[in-house]
Amino acid sequence: MRPIRSVAAVAVFLSIALLMAAASAGAQVNRWDTIGPKPYSGNGQGVNVYGLAFGAGDTLLAADSLGVFASPGDGTWQAALQVPWVGAIPPFYAFYSILTASGSPNIVLAGLSAGGVSRSTDGGRSWSGGLGGAGFLAMAAGSSSPQVAYGSVKVVQSFSTSRSTDYGATWTDLTSLDGSPVTALVVDPESSDIVYGCIGSSATGLPAGVYRSTDGGSSWSRLGGLPDDVCKAVAVDFQSPATVYAGFDTDGIFRSDDGGQSWLAVNEGLRSLAVRQVVVDPVESSVVYAGTGSGVFRSGDRGGHWGSIGFNGSGITSLTLDPESPKTVYAGVPAGLQKITLAPTGPCVPGPETLCLNAGRFRVEIVWRAPSAGASSVGQSFPITDDTGAFWFFDAANLEVVVKVLDAESVNGNFWVFFGALSNVEYTITVTDTRTGRIQSYYSAGGPLVSYADTSAFPGDSAAAPAALVAPPPLSRSVQSPATTSLCVPDSHTLCQLDGRFQVRVEWQGSATDPIQNASAVALTDDTGYFWFFDAANIELMVKTLDGTSVNGHYWVFSGALSNVHYRIVVTDLATNAVQTYDNPQGQLASFADTSAF
Repeated sequence: MRPIRSVAAVAVFLSIALLMAAASAGAQVNRWDTIGPKPYSGNGQGVNVYGLAFGAGDTLLAADSLGVFASPGDGTWQAALQVPWVGAIPPFYAFYSILTASGSPNIVLAGLSAGGVSRSTDGGRSWSGGLGGAGFLAMAAGSSSPQVAYGSVKVVQSFSTSRSTDYGATWTDLTSLDGSPVTALVVDPESSDIVYGCIGSSATGLPAGVYRSTDGGSSWSRLGGLPDDVCKAVAVDFQSPATVYAGFDTDGIFRSDDGGQSWLAVNEGLRSLAVRQVVVDPVESSVVYAGTGSGVFRSGDRGGHWGSIGFNGSGITSLTLDPESPKTVYAGVPAGLQKITLAPTGPCVPGPETLCLNAGRFRVEIVWRAPSAGASSVGQSFPITDDTGAFWFFDAANLEVVVKVLDAESVNGNFWVFFGALSNVEYTITVTDTRTGRIQSYYSAGGPLVSYADTSAFPGDSAAAPAALVAPPPLSRSVQSPATTSLCVPDSHTLCQLDGRFQVRVEWQGSATDPIQNASAVALTDDTGYFWFFDAANIELMVKTLDGTSVNGHYWVFSGALSNVHYRIVVTDLATNAVQTYDNPQGQLASFADTSAF
């Protein structure tokens, strides 16, 4: 019998467990951890992080649509700069850049999408106006002369780019740009007079492209040899400033080794050519990172080859390296902020927090977080088959997420990753290919249950073109007439859950012309089990029932899907003869949570 039966008991257990587990999710290499920031938006969901910086005492500053938030590194966050709400509508107050002046860590400049650049001289505790404007575009500061900064803002009818030589206290307009919109800036690490900028299209001003100034912005020259595309990012090699990178909206990344005189496309291995950020490791300059429309990528050979380190299918909103430890990477993903510390990959060793799947090649870990309690922890592993396993968060009898890694090299040259959720808390799954060192990760901000099928997760020896990662539509639910009143008897096609009160069966059909078959059932705990269709080693579906009567007067049914074939779940309450059926149409991959099932 389960030690915790009802949802009410789980809630009591959770409040204690969260406090005890808060410190257990410590830093670990090659695993993405969700780190905030908080508070969340008015609907309880996370918000996008657009800028990151490090202030005095290793304080991490994060800027999102609710303002600037500061963390001392212990997982807690405090508001540093906010705008009051008007009624029930939050202000449009996204920060697209935030930086701390090198050598003067108490001076912070933050660009506001709704109004220029604000300045703080006390590490973000108080703020004053710096560079006025109706909107913010881009900003960069020098490292050789940290007092020098460049900023671009929108004005009433045009755009303005300015230069400061006193840490952003005063600014001088650079009239040579003729009111052009500058969407990205970077300063040469050896000379603050050398600056590169991306200029976007406008009715007036200079033609769009990548520009370079060698006289502190007094004059600019347009660089040739680049695509006719919107430039989104520029970066400079700290060790060799003549090496410059430019990231574009649809054409990927280009590298110049001669200060922008000539360029080479460096896109091998990128799964998305929509590049938003390019960051060069300041210590090991051959290492370059890219934030793209389909995750974070890393190159160890100056862009010659790229490999994923996470978030396939997710657009990256910000990307920053820890200045004291550049192997620690921070990434803003939709509705969250993530952190990982990279290290050489060793063989997978199964353990309480680690699944080793597909003959031990892939290491799988998960970190969960409950924002309302301000705590997080590491999911506990539950091995099932060679390619499938699950994790539990609060109770070993209550599985929350199931993950499967399949070798599909014969189909499209890739290894596939599937996961299905039985939980609505926030979590991040990290899957590492221990043979190649590539990392893939999947983030759920909490709320609706999700399933994913990533058929381009890891390339094999002959990788095919990547497939898109698509969020599934919600699964429909219907009610059918009662079927039986007998006590549940488990067999090869039947799960009996919650002390046998609920009978769960699944029918499936490979195609519209195939016969309907009964899925094979395997019980895992008193409330959770799985079904397989084609092969006993290939799990397709997990089903869980919970007693939620103390919460809303109902018993709950959860499904975690790893299959997109046509199937029907039939759950029968043998105490009342009530029956619920859940149909999944062919081609759909969807988990669900029915909290009013019975």
